[in-house]
Amino acid sequence: MPRHTDTKHILLDIARELFAEQGYRVTTLEQIAARAGITKPAVYRHYASKQAILEALLVQADQQEQEIFTEDPSLPLQDRLVQVAQLYTGGFNPLMAVITGASDKREQVADAEMHARKHMRQTLARLTELFRREIQTGTVQGDPQILAVMFSSVIHGSQMHLNRNPILQEKQLLEASIEVFLHGCLQDRVKSRA
Repeated sequence: MPRHTDTKHILLDIARELFAEQGYRVTTLEQIAARAGITKPAVYRHYASKQAILEALLVQADQQEQEIFTEDPSLPLQDRLVQVAQLYTGGFNPLMAVITGASDKREQVADAEMHARKHMRQTLARLTELFRREIQTGTVQGDPQILAVMFSSVIHGSQMHLNRNPILQEKQLLEASIEVFLHGCLQDRVKSRA
């Protein structure tokens, strides 16, 4: 994800990095402020709490995803899925892991977790609609809801491997995973077997 230049977005970028590096629970507003080169009271001018930062990150991920799904409809399916996968691995998935890993301070992240789960449902609905349109145009075959869940599972599995095997290149693995996924549901493949 590109770095922002205004303080509010810089704080989000830094918080995302720190949450991914050391976890939500351990990360403090002081650490976020120090990495940004500002004071803790300066952070409060933009965000009332660490939870407010987390929730802003989730809203940001949702807006970025919505842009991907409303882009030019002529964008090839594979390219659009790569964009969704990169957003997932670069922003939303690490945040969801942070939230679900904060079990000893569960009450502090309950609202953020609810927002994250809502985001996950929205992502599946957007993917389902994307696959429904692709089925109608004859590009892919299958049940759109199942394809949405399968695609999410492929990306989540790829992310797990990236976290455990730093030798792999993220973009290369994501593109290969998407290619394999699409190979299984492309309409042309069915015609060639008949």
